[in-house]
Amino acid sequence: MRKNFIIGLLINLILFNGWAIIHFELPFYKLDLAIAAISIILMSIIHNRFAFLYLITSTLGYGAFITVFAFVSNVSAKSQLDYIYEHLLVTSFLLLFWILIHYLKKISYENTSLKKQLALLEKYDKRTNILTPYEFIYQAKWIIKSAIRNGQAWLVKIEMTDNRKHTKKNLQEYLETIVLSSVREQFDIVTAVPKKIFFILKDTDETGVKIVLNRVQDKLKTELNTISPPYEVKIEHIKDETTLAVVEEELQ
Repeated sequence: MRKNFIIGLLINLILFNGWAIIHFELPFYKLDLAIAAISIILMSIIHNRFAFLYLITSTLGYGAFITVFAFVSNVSAKSQLDYIYEHLLVTSFLLLFWILIHYLKKISYENTSLKKQLALLEKYDKRTNILTPYEFIYQAKWIIKSAIRNGQAWLVKIEMTDNRKHTKKNLQEYLETIVLSSVREQFDIVTAVPKKIFFILKDTDETGVKIVLNRVQDKLKTELNTISPPYEVKIEHIKDETTLAVVEEELQ
């Protein structure tokens, strides 16, 4: 509610300011409107720090222009007062619009940050129910420590090779579901990023890994009637946490 009130107030003040520039028709009001229009476009697309620099530069530049013009033209005291009013209107318009843009961008950054934090807290992907990358890394650290002491762990990476845009996303989602149904629910973990699927198989050997991969390939052939798998597989025996560090970089 407070954010909506501030945004509404700023917009109304900007509109009132623009109306005042048009209504009073001060000596350079057409130039004022042009500056306002250009400023709206520029300050909307450039970074906040440059928007503020633009605000200061424009305000000082416009003030210098009016001062020089008044000095050269030897205008009357009343005209000089009009120039002062005009400069105040332009300055207040630019300042109010900068505050509005700064506030809106701040809200946008906060929302983006909250979404990222929420994504980190989520454990499972909503579409396929595999682990999110963050949760995968968290669980993988414990699995690897346990495997190094008491058993074996294998990392399997599946990378999509079908580059057709209209099928790539759906195929990967389907393959993620197949992989998840092919591993052991209480022992193995699965995650994915675009074009790549990762899973760790715990307490098994290379033969067990091949059995899982054959299971995945058989299910894919049955459902999609594929002759050759639309992906490449890389298998790595996990001996220490170095492997996980590499995977963590790919999951970023």
